[in-house]
Amino acid sequence: VIKSGTIKAWPTRDPYALPPAAPILQISSAPAILRIATEPDRYYQILRATALFHWEPWSPPFVGDGADRTFNVGSGGAGTFLFKATVK
Repeated sequence: VIKSGTIKAWPTRDPYALPPAAPILQISSAPAILRIATEPDRYYQILRATALFHWEPWSPPFVGDGADRTFNVGSGGAGTFLFKATVK
């Protein structure tokens, strides 16, 4: 039970209606690992390309939980492909 007067203000916008933060992808080598920080309840998908104009899904879609997600890029992947993430 919430005591009367303890809530001073309500948010004016639904936090889930706010646009997601730009995802930050980090890649390391030896072994090649791709890491992305996630926001809770946002939908993510990692895409890859060999050129900037043709992107294809690389990971299955997943829901963020506020923790970092890591993916094994495999040998040669870190220097061969470009990676980006879509967030909804």
